[in-house]
Amino acid sequence: MKNILNKLNSVIHPLIWVLIVYTAIMLLFGHYKVYLYEDEVLSYTAANYHSPNKGVRFDFSDRTMYDASDILDAITVSKDERFDYANVVKNTSYDPHPPLFLFLLHTISSLFPGKFSVWFALTINITFGIFTLVILYFLAKELSGSRNFSVFVSLIYACLNAFINISDYLRMYVMLGTFTLLLLLQYLKLLNVESGSRLSTKQLIPLILTTVFGTLTQYYFLVFFCLLIPYVKRRSLIFAVLS
Repeated sequence: MKNILNKLNSVIHPLIWVLIVYTAIMLLFGHYKVYLYEDEVLSYTAANYHSPNKGVRFDFSDRTMYDASDILDAITVSKDERFDYANVVKNTSYDPHPPLFLFLLHTISSLFPGKFSVWFALTINITFGIFTLVILYFLAKELSGSRNFSVFVSLIYACLNAFINISDYLRMYVMLGTFTLLLLLQYLKLLNVESGSRLSTKQLIPLILTTVFGTLTQYYFLVFFCLLIPYVKRRSLIFAVLS
């Protein structure tokens, strides 16, 4: 048995097992998810609702009976509303959150017109949760140089109650964590850049893309980005200066 495990570890990177554990946990939580918070419902209305009024909340009137189809219309995509990203942008103008998560949610919803499922948003969260664990692995390896330690860090993070809960929460915060950690990893790598030298295009483009996608995910990303502004110095574009 030990020889079999050693052979598996030599063929399959140990991080894969961490990702499998995380995915299994999320599949279990998703299976039993039956209650949605208001903000989770708002994810679907902001992504799919063609509101007759300005706003992304369903308009309820007092002493009025509503049919289930009325609610379903607000959180699903009809056949003639598929891939209507202009409507997502319009809804975003009534909501403080950027649209990247909503674009992805609307895209998945458009593939299943008239259908609602928590798995539409959970698929996004699980995917970016996997990205987060991979980035965290490389982040830990960049700091420690140890593969085993880095795998252990990712495993602990994958099993954290907070990370599981935020992955189960149908909002854009897992994506926010992904781009924030990616930005941190990129800046750690820039610590090896000689002070006073310019970044190459190969270094600069990923940094710009991370910043753009992070900003389009959640406005809190700008807080983390601004904390890194001191790395900008004189005429050079970006520097890695720790001391």
